[in-house]
Amino acid sequence: LFRAKHWLFVVGVMAMISVNSGLLAAPKGTEIIKGDFNFGYVPYGKVITHRVKFVNHTDSLLHVLQVRPKCACTRMVLPQPAAATGETLSVEINLDLAKTAAGQFVKTPEILVSDPALNRVAIRLSGVSYRPGDIAASIRVLPETVTFAKGTTETKVEIRNLGSFAV
Repeated sequence: LFRAKHWLFVVGVMAMISVNSGLLAAPKGTEIIKGDFNFGYVPYGKVITHRVKFVNHTDSLLHVLQVRPKCACTRMVLPQPAAATGETLSVEINLDLAKTAAGQFVKTPEILVSDPALNRVAIRLSGVSYRPGDIAASIRVLPETVTFAKGTTETKVEIRNLGSFAV
């Protein structure tokens, strides 16, 4: 009987330490899921979509106060303007590449939320829009003509990224 009480006491103390140290506590604040995004190579003229999600871990209602597309090519859709504690709020961002120049793009629409820890969230959307016939990637392979020595199946080449995006 003493061992059982001792064991329960130890478990109780461990649980109190865990709760007080935050090990079992839920996260606080607002969590952003799928913020910045690189679309990679996208055909020019296409409308591309990205969804940003906010998970409300605060003790109050999370409101989207304002969305700022920041250019005519960007449209933002807000299906619901608020989320209660534990709920998820999403913002859909549509980017019309026909309203941009072909080539590399970086757009930074903003979302203003009621969580004072975040307030203004800038989402960085990037990629390369290309027209048919455009070179698909800004890379260069050296040597330009790859030859293999007789009887070998391997050779050494150098690939250089000439653009500002990872390829």
